[in-house]
Amino acid sequence: MSLINIKKYNFNSDFFETRLVYPFYTNVFNRSNEQNFPNPNLTISLDEGSIIHVVNYINPYFKLSLDDSTIPLKSYNFNQSIGFSVNLSDFSNVDDYMKFKMSSKGRKNMRSCLRRLETCFNIRYQMYFGEITLSNYQYLFEKLHSFIIHRFEERGDKHEALNHWDILKKNTYSMIHEKKASLFVIYNGDIPIDICLNYHHQNILDNAIVSFDINYSKFRLGYIDILKQLEWCFENGVEIFDMGIGDFDIKRSWSNEIYDFETQIIYNNSRITLKMKAFVIMQFLKSKEFLRKKNLDLIYHKCRTLFKKEVQFDSNKSKVLFEAIGLETKPKSEKLSEIDFRSDTFDFLKREIYNFQYLNFESSQNIKVYNLKNSPDIFIISGKNKNLQVKLLQ
Repeated sequence: MSLINIKKYNFNSDFFETRLVYPFYTNVFNRSNEQNFPNPNLTISLDEGSIIHVVNYINPYFKLSLDDSTIPLKSYNFNQSIGFSVNLSDFSNVDDYMKFKMSSKGRKNMRSCLRRLETCFNIRYQMYFGEITLSNYQYLFEKLHSFIIHRFEERGDKHEALNHWDILKKNTYSMIHEKKASLFVIYNGDIPIDICLNYHHQNILDNAIVSFDINYSKFRLGYIDILKQLEWCFENGVEIFDMGIGDFDIKRSWSNEIYDFETQIIYNNSRITLKMKAFVIMQFLKSKEFLRKKNLDLIYHKCRTLFKKEVQFDSNKSKVLFEAIGLETKPKSEKLSEIDFRSDTFDFLKREIYNFQYLNFESSQNIKVYNLKNSPDIFIISGKNKNLQVKLLQ
């Protein structure tokens, strides 16, 4: 046995992803609706009394009750890390909430983002909750995986969900049918461009994993998918839209509650050595949290960010680069050869095309793309009123 026998848990992930309740808890009580969720596997063993359990990321709307009937378990409780959520219980619809949360300028910008996306593309929104075919599920899960890979490669980072992706893929299909999970999708025609994996418990939607096609980066899809999912929440009696851990501008823009996750350090109160060790662990973790709140860990994170940028630069040496020039008129038709820019062959051009649509409010129906016959590295993107020459540099 090690000097300190410790087990660590992520309650937020374990509970929402699998409804796992650890054997040393009798139940999970939802404070927001006063409903109880009893532990379906309450089989505490004597081994639990020789281990210090560090349970992280307990949401503030959950109250966990210790089972001390067999072992005199106690806990040290304190707050670590912040999370973000939208509490909809005091509002009647999305417009009502946006008036509370956003300025008139913010609401105008949000409506403008939505209008621009829906003008440029054939957009539709779909929430898969309670029903989805296996083939469509597998297709969407592969798309979500691809979105995450490409987005985080561009950032020089890795998404934590990739560490247990096969388990997520295996479990989520049945959970969608049981209404314990959902996939929200924004489509351009029949092509997914933004996918969100959510988990559901009573009146709570846990917005767990979100990603999108990076070719549409200018269109602020993250803001739009939250808007549309909040609409769905109002229509389906969901009161808490939880965006979880991670401090990002998009979460601060939408959330009306910033909360602290609770950490519980659980120990056998009859063993003084375990109690002392649990206390030391608590003090250590609280010290780390104090440094974080005082921003004394910024040097570490800045160094880490700089390192990531270097890795990103090195790993993207083959990244496609363009030189773009606006044209007053399109070159003569005999010099041009039209291409099917929607085909996979021209994936490398799509971000430039979508950026052109974004800047010029151009519908895909009006877009044509040409290749200069005598210059295979030069493309012409043509809209209703504007033209752009794009030269492939690499």
